Parts: sequence; structure tokens; C-alpha cells
Amino acid sequence: MNTEFWIIAIVLLSLAFLFLVPPLWRKKKHADHLVERDNLAIARQKLADLKKALVGGEISEAPFELQRQELELTLANDLSTQAENESVHTLQGQWMTYVLVVFLPLAAVSLYLALGHPEALNQSAALQQTSKKQSPHKQAVNSVETMLAGLEARLQQQPDDVQGWLLLGKSYKHLQHMDKARNAIMTAYQLNPDNPQVMLQYSDVLLSENDGQYTDKSRSLVTDALQLAPNDTMALWLAGMMKAQDNEPTAALAYFRQVETIIPQDSESYRKLKMMMAQLSPAKRSVPSMEVQSTAMRQQWIQQGRKFKAQKQYQQAVDAFSKVDVLNSNQADDMLMYADALLMLHQGQFSETTRQLIFKALTLAPSHTTGLWLAGKAKVQEGHYQQALTYLQRAKDGLQPGSESMQVMERYIQNTRLLAATEPVEPQAAIAKPRPSSPQQAATAEGIHVKVQLDGSLRNKVQPHHTVFIYARAVSGPQMPLAIVRKQVRDLPLQVQLTDAQAMTPMMKLSNFSEVVVMARVSASGNAIRQAGDLLGEVSPATVNSADWVTVNINQQIN
Repeated sequence: MNTEFWIIAIVLLSLAFLFLVPPLWRKKKHADHLVERDNLAIARQKLADLKKALVGGEISEAPFELQRQELELTLANDLSTQAENESVHTLQGQWMTYVLVVFLPLAAVSLYLALGHPEALNQSAALQQTSKKQSPHKQAVNSVETMLAGLEARLQQQPDDVQGWLLLGKSYKHLQHMDKARNAIMTAYQLNPDNPQVMLQYSDVLLSENDGQYTDKSRSLVTDALQLAPNDTMALWLAGMMKAQDNEPTAALAYFRQVETIIPQDSESYRKLKMMMAQLSPAKRSVPSMEVQSTAMRQQWIQQGRKFKAQKQYQQAVDAFSKVDVLNSNQADDMLMYADALLMLHQGQFSETTRQLIFKALTLAPSHTTGLWLAGKAKVQEGHYQQALTYLQRAKDGLQPGSESMQVMERYIQNTRLLAATEPVEPQAAIAKPRPSSPQQAATAEGIHVKVQLDGSLRNKVQPHHTVFIYARAVSGPQMPLAIVRKQVRDLPLQVQLTDAQAMTPMMKLSNFSEVVVMARVSASGNAIRQAGDLLGEVSPATVNSADWVTVNINQQIN
């Protein structure tokens, strides 16, 4: 057992005896002396009274002598009784002392051995040794977390510090806290969308969210950043990866060769770069066809993917499906199973790979209910609601009437119809009109020109894919939007033009009103109907066809 434990136990017992034994061993001298003093005082007083009575002639000599002797006997008897009591108290205290000194340690040790866990002493020592070994790492982690906490506190006081938000996002990305990293970098981008370092970090976050696939937004971020910083290592790296994904190996190699001259040759990044360049070289470009892959091995991975998806282990399912060339397998069920696993892994967000799987599956099985359902959801996320309704209605035809799936489908279709009302009546006309670049140009353009921004206090309540509705409605009367545009939080801050082209009905148009209420609402669900939890900003009234820009700050939450 641990020697230190027993030393501590002995010290504690000794301290206990130090407090308990002396009061028991010590004679109660103080109390006994008080009693003796009181008895003597009383005897003296009685003797004085007798002498006074004798002198005053109240009693004779014989009664005086008799009472004096009686008083002496009484006093002697009291003093004797006191001595006997003192002896008894002393013996009782000493007896209890012996019992405590012998019995208490034996009882304590016996109870501990019977009810305690002595092995824990050795385990505790082992844990202490382990803790000492891990302490440098823990100290480092605590130091980083303390630093980030301090940085976050400072940013709450200085929310316009772009470099501070960027540093916070990069730090969280290094620690694999991707949600916090995304929020911090998105905040930096909203504050300074023209900073190339911010643009590149934001593009990298979008790539992580989109299964490594480039979207229009991430492409434009990389392209614009490369124009602003043509020799930036990260810009060149991301541009090379983008060209490789576009199946343009020559252009990709050109970017990678520039990176090769910048980064250290003994770094891990350099080794990864050389591997990618080797894969892009003409001798390595050929990809094994499906015939080369073992059929048995392929089926094994497919079954693993299905199993993991059924167990809701979506990352493992995606890893299994990615082992085989599902997109070129001509198996619609496998493609849709893979697509659904990707959707679940990325919280319902459609990546380019997911879309390719879905629509390739529909070319093989045009009436596949799951494929039509997923295609409809993909079109809703793209904002193409009329196309989405076409797929959803076809999917509904394949469902059993009255089933739970039918009820879910009907609710989804109803919601999509509401969203479809927000699509422009004349989309080509809306596209053809350029956005005015100055207030003077705005004065000659119709409608309202709106700038939308998100208040810093609400940035932690949104995600980049959340929907933003920007619309105008009448100051009084019907609440139906007169013009509406749909964007995403990742587009903020943004500028839009509201015109009659975005009217929901020909009878309720923006040009019919001189003043309107301009609103911007963030919806996590993408629901066209306003609901609790949505974020809101509004300006009222706003003048239609005014030369002034209307700035809407989203700064409140609907309860």
C-alpha cells in the first residue's frame, strides 16, 4: 500500500487523541476548588453568626459549643465527599482514555480494510504518474483554449476586428472545431469581403462543408483572391485543386508548379503536392475501369455502406461507398443510397457529388420514387421551385395513399408551392437589368435598391446555408410580399434590387405603391412562412424609386 497514506492516517489519529485525551485525563481541579471554597465560606459565615449570638447573649456557652462542633463535622464530611468524587472522576477519565487509545485505531483500520478499497491507493499513484506524463500536452491545450477565450472576449468588445476574427477562425480550424471556425471566418468575410486572405479561408470552409466539391461561390472566392494576390500559396493551391476537379490537369499542374517553388521541400505539404502532381501527370491519369475492380470486393463495400447507413453511421457509410466508382456503376439504387448518406452527413446540404448521383440515377430509373423525392429537394435548395414541384408530384404518385410518407410529401409540396410564389414572374427581364452602381444610376431605375447586413450580436445563431428572404410589402393592408428575393446567409452582406419582376401576383406589384416596408428574414428551415426563431430586420417606410439605398440590419429574433 501507499506509505504516504498510512503516515497521513497516523498523523490524523494523533491529532484526534491530542484533542480527546487531555480533557479525559485531566482532574477537574477548577470545579472542585470552587466547591471547596464555597463550603469553607459558608462554614466561616455560620461560625461568625454563632459567635455574634454568644456575645449578644442570645445563646449560652453550652449550645454555642455544641453547634460549633456540629459545624466542623459537617464541613469535614463535605470535604471528604468531594475528595471521593474527585477520585471517581479521575478513574473514569483514565479508563475512557485507555479505551480510546487502543480501540479507536483498531476499529478504524478494521473498518477500512473491510469496507474500503486499498487497491485504489496504487491506482491513484499510477494515475498521478500518468497525469504527470500528460501534463505538458494538457498545459498546451489549456494554454490555447485560454488564449482563444481571451481573443473571443476581446472580439466581443471590438467586433469589427477583421484580423481578430480571421485568427480565431484559423485557430478553431486547426483544432478541428469546424462549426466555430466557420462562424468566425464568415464574420470576417461579412466585415471585409474584399480581403484575399479572408476570401481564401472562407472558400476553404465552404469546401469542407461541400464534401471537397467547388461551388459557384467557392470558385468565385478563389478566382477573385488569386487576382488580388497572384503569388499567394493558398490561392495557387486552391486554384490548382479547382482545375484538377474540372478535369483540366494542365492548368492544375501550372498552379501546382508555382506552389512547388514556394513551400519548403522537407514539409508534409510538399510531399502531398508531389503526390497530386504525379497523379495529374499524363502517365498517371488513367483511372481503372469498373471491369478492373473485383466484383466481390465492390459488393462488399456496397453492403458495408448500406449497413452503416442503416445504423445511422453516415461518415462510415460515405467512406465505404467512396471505395467504389458508384457514379459509373449503372446501379440506380446504389447511387441514391450513397447520395442519401452524403445528405445525412452534411445536414441536408446538396453537394455537387450528391446532385450528380441523384440525376444520374434518374436517367437509369426515371420513375424511382426516392430519386424523384431527392431531386425535388435538390431543386428546392437551388431555389428552382417550379422544377421541384414537377419532381415532387411525380414522386407522390409512387406513394401509397394515406401512408405517413404520403402525408410528409403533401406537407412538403404545400410548403414548396408557397416558395414557388417567390420566384420571379419574368426572370430573364430581371437578369437583364444591371444593378445600379451609384445612387445617381439608382434614381433612374425602378423599384428599391436594398443593402442587407447581419448584426454582429446574431452571428452565432446562423449557419451559411440558412435562407434569407428579402422582400417589400405594403405599409398597411394585405401582408403579401410585393417583391421578394431569396438568398443565403453566406451571401451576406449583399445588395439586391426589388422590382415588379419579383411580384407574386400581377395585381400586387411594387410600382402600385409609393411607400413600402422593406424586410429581411433569416430562416433556418427555409420556410416561406414566418415562424418563431427566425431573425428579422426591417425599414419602414421606404420610398419606391428613390435614389437612396435602403439598408436593412437583421438585428432581432422572432419569439
